[in-house]
Amino acid sequence: MGDGTTTKPTSLPPCRRYICSHTPDGKSVFLPSPEQIYRGRDGVGGVARSYSVETVPAKLADDQDVKAYLSPHGDVSHLGQNIVVPNLKGSNCLVIDLGPGGESQMHQTVSIDFSICVIGTIDMELDGGERVRYYAQVDQCLQDRASKIHRSDFAMRALQNWRGDA
Repeated sequence: MGDGTTTKPTSLPPCRRYICSHTPDGKSVFLPSPEQIYRGRDGVGGVARSYSVETVPAKLADDQDVKAYLSPHGDVSHLGQNIVVPNLKGSNCLVIDLGPGGESQMHQTVSIDFSICVIGTIDMELDGGERVRYYAQVDQCLQDRASKIHRSDFAMRALQNWRGDA
């Protein structure tokens, strides 16, 4: 595609997402959850939105948060493609797959975001120059309006592929 996006599927296994809510009488239930749509970007990787809320605290009355997420339109729609949403004052849960050697642009989200490394390693550099590496199945990064770049560790990903444990 001319805009730098790609429809190449992610190398990550399919993500199963379970959204819980409740019936009018207060009983907890699972809601139907649309398939995650992975959108790739050439030379970087890609992203799928698992869940987002517009505000913190979330608007839970009458499942306003769920309805906004399941809507085909809006800043927190499950169909959304943007990681940085200027008017979002809530929280994002995104699945991001950085390809080997992939690097995001320097960006600042205005929401509370959670990064959990599930495969390989990710290097994160803040705009002030501080750096951290987080590792699969161990590390998490909580980001409150931080300006940052994410980079995948090509050497670690290549080693895992060579050994067959990626």
